[in-house]
Amino acid sequence: MRDAQGMMAKRLEVKYLVDRTRRTALARDLSALMRPDVHAGPDGTYAVRSLYFDTPDYMAYHSKLAGEAVRHKLRARVYSNDPEHADLVRLEVKSRYLSSVRKIATFVTREEYREIERAFENGTLPAGELLAKHEGLREFFRLQKLY
Repeated sequence: MRDAQGMMAKRLEVKYLVDRTRRTALARDLSALMRPDVHAGPDGTYAVRSLYFDTPDYMAYHSKLAGEAVRHKLRARVYSNDPEHADLVRLEVKSRYLSSVRKIATFVTREEYREIERAFENGTLPAGELLAKHEGLREFFRLQKLY
């Protein structure tokens, strides 16, 4: 597992329904332990724009709906109200293996992302230097080519 900048993480996701009373108490307790996200606006929120990559027959979408135990999701994200002007693009590979979730992500510049888009459109790989610079990008294109 790497830190947030190394961008590789393994985690177990467990989701719960919480009623309003517990939510209020939970929010109070968590606010005593946690700091607000430094990227959030005054209202505590920020915009996230995601672009999901899938096969022509929507394999990732259907494997998610079917609850398949092993599946992969490829996406590009920007944290901005205006995706065209975001300086950085976060590329993510999110893989589920039974109950374990592994996420590999890397930030690329807008210029690097344009090169990655061209590679996608042409069915090729981006330049070797770009793949070497961003470890997560290698896994992103490995899965893209596999599927």
